[in-house]
Amino acid sequence: MAQVLPAERDLRRVIGDADGLGDREVDGLGEQDLLDLFRSLVLLRTYDERSVVYHRQGRIGTYAIFW
Repeated sequence: MAQVLPAERDLRRVIGDADGLGDREVDGLGEQDLLDLFRSLVLLRTYDERSVVYHRQGRIGTYAIFW
């Protein structure tokens, strides 16, 4: 049976129950940190989408979708 290891850092919830940030800032994350995080998410999503297209075209053998 697989074991789940504890996270290296505690998870931080950024979006509240109302599905929005409101006017508050996220503790410990500056504007540049948030921009870097967003950039990483966009790059990952773009990579996933292209990999799925290449897989369907037969240009790569196999690919496990991240999302």
